[in-house]
Amino acid sequence: MKCVLLFSDKSSGSSALQRALVKHPDLNTVEKTRHFYSETLYWNKAAALLGMEQAEMRYSELPMSQDKARTDLYAVLRDNLPDWKPSSDDSHTVIAGWRLLCEHYAPIIFANSPHHLHYTSALELIRQFDNSNPEIDFRYIGLVRNPIDTLYSMWQRWSAIPEKSQYEWLRAHRNMLEFQQEVGEQLLIIRYEDLTAGPEVIQQLCNFIGIEWNKEIGSSLHRKSVQKWRNDRNFGFQPSKEVVEMAVKLGYKIEEVTVPKSPIWPVLRLVNQANYHDSSGFNSLKKSLRGR
Repeated sequence: MKCVLLFSDKSSGSSALQRALVKHPDLNTVEKTRHFYSETLYWNKAAALLGMEQAEMRYSELPMSQDKARTDLYAVLRDNLPDWKPSSDDSHTVIAGWRLLCEHYAPIIFANSPHHLHYTSALELIRQFDNSNPEIDFRYIGLVRNPIDTLYSMWQRWSAIPEKSQYEWLRAHRNMLEFQQEVGEQLLIIRYEDLTAGPEVIQQLCNFIGIEWNKEIGSSLHRKSVQKWRNDRNFGFQPSKEVVEMAVKLGYKIEEVTVPKSPIWPVLRLVNQANYHDSSGFNSLKKSLRGR
C-alpha cells in the first residue's frame, strides 16, 4: 500500500495537480466527503479531536471544536468504509481509521489538503502514523507557488488582504521545510511554475510516486495564471522581508516577487477591508513568525 499526501497552501494549484495525477488508475481519492476536491481535512480534524494545538486560518472552518471534529471524522469513515464501527478511544479511531482508508483505496490513496501545513499538530500525527505503519509506503509532495501569485489569487477570489494573508503563506512554507528535515527524501518539493512549464516535472513526480507516466497525466496543466498579477496595474502589494526571504529560499528570484507600487492600491485595500474577516490570532501569528 502507498499513501501520497499533497501539501500546499491555498490557491497554489493543488486541485489542478490532483486532477492531473488521478488520471492514473492506481491513484484513488476518498470518494465521500462534504468538502470539494475529495478533501477530508482528516489530520486537522484528528488534531482537533485529540485536543491538540490548532492554528487560526482565514477563509476556513478551522479551527474546529472537538465535537464537530468527531462528527466529521466519523462521517468520513462511516461513509467510505463498509461495516466501520467507532472505537471508544479517539486516538485509536484516528489511527485505525486512516489505516482502513489506506487499505480500502489501495494500491495508492491520494490525499490533498491546503490545510495540513498550517497545523504542526497535524503534521506530527502524520509523522507518527508513518513511523508506526511501515507496511504503508508514504510519499509527500510539497507544492510551492510564487507567493505573489498565490496572494493575488486569494485577493481576486475572496478579497483577502495580502498584507495579512502573507503570514499564513509564510507559516505554511516554514512548516513544510521543517517537515522536510524530518522525513528527508520522502518529501519532494516542486514549484507550480516548473510543473506547468513542460512534462519533465510531472514525469519526475510520477517516478517519485512509483507510477508510470503517460501523456494524459499533466496534459491539462497550463501557465495562464503564472504572474497574472503583472497585468493588473492596480495591484500594488509589497511583500514583507520575511516572505521575500522564504521565496528566495524556495528558488524564486527577487524580481519574481517584486511588485511595482500602485497609487490606487491603498484605496482598493481599504475598500476590500470590509469583506475581510480578520481573525483575533493575526497579531500573535505575525509576532511568532517574526521571532522564529
